[in-house]
Amino acid sequence: MTAPDQALRHTFEGGFATDFGSLAEMQVSNGRISIPFLLRAENVYFSLNGGLRKAGGTSKYNSVAIESGEEIRGMVEYVRSGTTGSPTRRRVVHAGTKILADNNDGTFAAIFTGLEDNKIPNYTVFTDVLVIASDSTVDVPLKWDQTTAAVLGGAPPNFSFSCEHANRLWAGGDPLFPSRLYYSALLNCEDWSGSDAGHIDIAPDDGDVMTGIYSFRGRLFVWKGPNFGSIHVISGRTPSDFARDTFSDEIGGIGPNSIFPMSNDLGFIATDGAIRSLSATDKYGDFEEAALSRPITTWIRENVNPAALKRAWARTDPTRGYALFTLPVGNVVTPNYVVCLDYRFDSPRFTLWPAFVACSVARMSDPESSNRQILYLGGTDGFLRKTQQTLDMSIDGGAYQYIVKTPFFHYNTQNRMKTLSHFGLGVQGHGAADINFTALLGPGAASQTQHVTPSLGALLGSFIIGTDVLAGNAYLTHWGEMDAGQFREVSFELESTEEGQDIEINAIHAVIETAQDPSYENHL
Repeated sequence: MTAPDQALRHTFEGGFATDFGSLAEMQVSNGRISIPFLLRAENVYFSLNGGLRKAGGTSKYNSVAIESGEEIRGMVEYVRSGTTGSPTRRRVVHAGTKILADNNDGTFAAIFTGLEDNKIPNYTVFTDVLVIASDSTVDVPLKWDQTTAAVLGGAPPNFSFSCEHANRLWAGGDPLFPSRLYYSALLNCEDWSGSDAGHIDIAPDDGDVMTGIYSFRGRLFVWKGPNFGSIHVISGRTPSDFARDTFSDEIGGIGPNSIFPMSNDLGFIATDGAIRSLSATDKYGDFEEAALSRPITTWIRENVNPAALKRAWARTDPTRGYALFTLPVGNVVTPNYVVCLDYRFDSPRFTLWPAFVACSVARMSDPESSNRQILYLGGTDGFLRKTQQTLDMSIDGGAYQYIVKTPFFHYNTQNRMKTLSHFGLGVQGHGAADINFTALLGPGAASQTQHVTPSLGALLGSFIIGTDVLAGNAYLTHWGEMDAGQFREVSFELESTEEGQDIEINAIHAVIETAQDPSYENHL
């Protein structure tokens, strides 16, 4: 005998997680079940309403590979405002032993050559000049003003990274004085020895070196690592009142390019490989539970190469509310994998982008879209790629997978057998990608896949009165029948590989029929 059917709507309330197990505890409210986390979430990102949308495709910015396919180890957009009211834009990249720049057209030419290879670059625009540094102990800091490329004057220290703060250039990572924070004279990045310039020693001889600096909300934050870790904060606006305080002596940062703003906070990759924030570190210290990346701690530990993590990049897309990371996954010496962190929700949500192979990431303007700011990925093959190209949902002309897998659900009847008679997918009308919907039953039971082709109707430009259904950005639920057999627990998987098609799924509906008589058979 069976109980009446339950029509349950499942909504996405969490991102990819490896550390919460595979079974979700049930929270049912008015026929709605919250999906607290996901076992897989690949090449997708979240809509603000929680729907999972396919990550937009990429298009190559440069048509010819830079330096015959060298890795793009770093990149930045250098905008010189000038005095004419019409800024000039240049993209600057590190590839091999060269630094190259374009003319806002994707054609790159070298501005510096003969540099040490495989080093970590860093960029700062200060008083309309691009200051370029790296962690090389041989190369010295450089400057470029879009016309003249030269060594940075004023006998600066051989710093590895810098930033602008309080109208001065601040710098660290000097191999001779690894705990020394330097500051230039006011509005002069080529005066490092005058009476207005100076330095501050940050916990010298503590077993660590300075790993990154960032100006945030009127203060300068300084990270050290990689052995013990600490964070320090510089207050004051002039040399007479500069002061250092310890922000945290429990956790530090891993590299200068993996510090990123998010909402009213500052995130960073810590010395332990976790992705953390200043606010959580200030409140909870180095507890693992306080890390933004707590849900994927196991994934990081098992996949990311800690020896190459200092090369990671992180950049924010504030219009979409997420940050992208390029991480070294596997036995590699340079980043090759993209991870997405959505920070708009109460708990951060992660998704993986394995289809997007990249060494670096930067926020730069798109000349083909009125200079709208987007995230670019620096490839391992000499190409810069523009992300979120939703009009061309492909990567270099090829298809890529949308994969979402839920945890297992027992519907609060662990001891009863159940059947899934019907399912529904709540689809937002961005495209018409074919979807494979799979019910993954518990151990010892078969699974079933149904193929769904959403019929989203016609767009306004192709609408025929009396024939078409106007779709536009409509939300429709597509229903289908299932005959997957009995189960105690079930997980749902959504997959789409159709090239050129967008997709967003906001909910999974399931009609569940539950046996009234308990069943206690061993089903291991």
